Amino acid sequence: MKKNFSLGNEKGFTIIEMVFVFLIFAVMASITLFNFRGFNEKLQFNNLIQDIALRVVTAQKSAISGATNANFIGQNARPSYGVYFKAGSTPTLDARQFIYYNDLPVLGTTVGDKFYNPSGSPCPTSPVVGEECISITEITTGEYVSNICYLAPGSMLGTCTTGGEANITFMRPFPDAEIRVNTGSIIAVPQYVCVELTSGTDAALKKTLVVSNLGEIRTIDGPAGASTSPCRI
Repeated sequence: MKKNFSLGNEKGFTIIEMVFVFLIFAVMASITLFNFRGFNEKLQFNNLIQDIALRVVTAQKSAISGATNANFIGQNARPSYGVYFKAGSTPTLDARQFIYYNDLPVLGTTVGDKFYNPSGSPCPTSPVVGEECISITEITTGEYVSNICYLAPGSMLGTCTTGGEANITFMRPFPDAEIRVNTGSIIAVPQYVCVELTSGTDAALKKTLVVSNLGEIRTIDGPAGASTSPCRI
């Protein structure tokens, strides 16, 4: 008995169809990777601003708790800690780091001057008597401190300054922040200071650390002059 096999009704993929399928997968994969990269950058940026806020909180808690280290050996000093920022219109080295410091007492007193005073030498890896710097944190992900704004007591609008310096200091036993902003021409003692960070990949993407002289510490999305910021312009 002879059997005839017919392949006429069997269907498969042609080369052109397979090429189209691979192209569709490639497009979908590229879109997914692009969106993931953007999401990852935003997540990274958010983690950075939270880490900076946490450092300020650490300074506040260390001061309140009376934590001391080798910097206070032989000194009848009130523990005082702070964080120092310097802004820049471009991501310079100073704008890509922040400094955690001891506000050491002024000679003949038991209190500091509410400023970070570098010794001119690198920050030591362990506490050194007479050295204010405790640690320097470098921002290695591209973001930088792009602006420092402040709101003076009694003011309705903030005075915004680019390229300024901010010293946020806490002293035992108070949770209040001693804020000093150097604008280059004056030293301001504001009610609020806003430290703005800009993304290294998207100049429009900004986040801001807000600290009040009452010791409130928070972060906001957007620039220092945003409507949600007390340091608006």
